Amino acid sequence: MAQELLAEAARRLAAGELVAYPTETVFGIAALPGHAEGMCRLLDLKERSLTAGVPLIAAEASEIEKWIEDASAQARTGRLELQEKFWPGALSIVFSTNARAKQELMEGVFGPDGTLAARVSSCDLARDLARTCGGLITATSANPKGRAPAETAAKVRAYFPEMFICCAAGAAQGREPAQIPSTLIDVRSVPFKILREGAVARNLLAPWLG
Repeated sequence: MAQELLAEAARRLAAGELVAYPTETVFGIAALPGHAEGMCRLLDLKERSLTAGVPLIAAEASEIEKWIEDASAQARTGRLELQEKFWPGALSIVFSTNARAKQELMEGVFGPDGTLAARVSSCDLARDLARTCGGLITATSANPKGRAPAETAAKVRAYFPEMFICCAAGAAQGREPAQIPSTLIDVRSVPFKILREGAVARNLLAPWLG
């Protein structure tokens, strides 16, 4: 059943559609970050500007390493430490990107100053979906602008009745989701800065913060 769901989700994403799926926090909405039609639909649905940025989930850390431009050797060391300790998990890392990223990803994925935010999810289905789709999917929360993120498939269905949901059950990995988003940390300069508090507590990140 899982493979059938993944195959159908991948087919829809390749056609420029959007797909909802569970993560270790709340449900997310997937589009392919290199697909123009899919990204346009996602930005319209979420009412996001081209420069607001859309977070990503990668199947493996190597999927995003090719796009990262670290400011210094110290910043690179700290970033790799965070990835080693908290990935897979609910820590989204904001980093600067190189020219290759701009060539391979759509404009709406990038945040201010050409940044990207990404994580490797600890939810097996989220990682498998990313892997099935070439290694990377968007991970913006499944909710209309101004509404609370969906914690269950039923809530996703209430928000978006026509959207395909890549989930056989109502909760992430068969348990109740955390109901809070991932923590967002900016690693562009040392010390690092938390941009959004979430599922990874601030005290766990203290060694890398100012």
